[in-house]
Amino acid sequence: MSYYLYGLILLIGVVQGTVSKSYEQINGLKARVAEFGLRVDSMGLSRQFQKMMIVLVLIWAAFSTSTLVWTFWPSSQIAPMPSVVVNPPIAAMTRSGADDVALDGMLNLGLFGAAIGMGDIDALELEPEAVPDGIEEGARDTQLDLKLVGTLAGSEPDAGTAVIEVKGKQITFAVGDELPIATRVSLAKVLPTRVVLDNNGAYELLKLFDDPTASFGLIEKPATVAPSQGSKLPTSEIEPARASTVSEQGAQIAADYRMRFYDKPQSVSDLLTVQPVRGADGLRGYRVTPAKNADDFKAIGFEPNDLITGVNGLSLLDASNGARLYGLMRDAQEITFDIERDGVPITLTASLQTGTQQ
Repeated sequence: MSYYLYGLILLIGVVQGTVSKSYEQINGLKARVAEFGLRVDSMGLSRQFQKMMIVLVLIWAAFSTSTLVWTFWPSSQIAPMPSVVVNPPIAAMTRSGADDVALDGMLNLGLFGAAIGMGDIDALELEPEAVPDGIEEGARDTQLDLKLVGTLAGSEPDAGTAVIEVKGKQITFAVGDELPIATRVSLAKVLPTRVVLDNNGAYELLKLFDDPTASFGLIEKPATVAPSQGSKLPTSEIEPARASTVSEQGAQIAADYRMRFYDKPQSVSDLLTVQPVRGADGLRGYRVTPAKNADDFKAIGFEPNDLITGVNGLSLLDASNGARLYGLMRDAQEITFDIERDGVPITLTASLQTGTQQ
């Protein structure tokens, strides 16, 4: 108890000393105010101005006194507000420490439409753009310096090929291929007797023959071929077709070109050039002449200016047989050409099985 009593007495003494000190300061302030008033009187200022100055001095003195009193009043410690950092910098993450992006999960959210999977993306990348139906309707005839030599229309609109003569050179094009000319032109669609070209977004027609009334109806392959007008045979005679087989070397070359054709149709233009031949009744066949690989042309059994009228029992006089022939020759074991050579019908047969001779 004595310790508490001594502390209380000490505290009272400190307060009394502080209060007495405060009184002394107040008395000093009063003396200063009085002195200031005397000075103001000596300056001859107006009474109203003197009163304003005295009021301001008293306010200042009261403020000073209150500040002095509050210094001895106990106050609770207020914890400072935590500082908040706006847009804190994010530490750079190294590639090794970063988590892999879950692309599958993001795609399944469907943020940009229906949810898709990675398998769908692969299908979209590999699936070629489909050829629109009916693009040939309303297309005008092209004015480009091109000549359509032959067509091989597939069962699908985007599966055909065409032989087009460009600057005097016959080139085989597949649907979607661009033609090597100044303007941006590509093969858009292959039909039995014409093709559709995409000329900078405008569809144009390139026809196999200029005469639109030419007959391309279904024509059965004849068992025999009548001799041409230049033949010395009497017109009453009909010569049967002579059979000819291709050597093993020639058969191997034919099999190689069959594989190359389905892989890259343009490769056929290295073997031969094709020219459609018309007669009074319409299409007679396709005349072939050797191209760059003349030795292969001869090894297969062709001779320059042979007129091919049919392949494997399908008449080339019917342009619609091109699609059937395209599908048939992919897995055919042999190939048979019906040829008219100097007015004489010839059947040329080559095995497409490696190492097999007819």
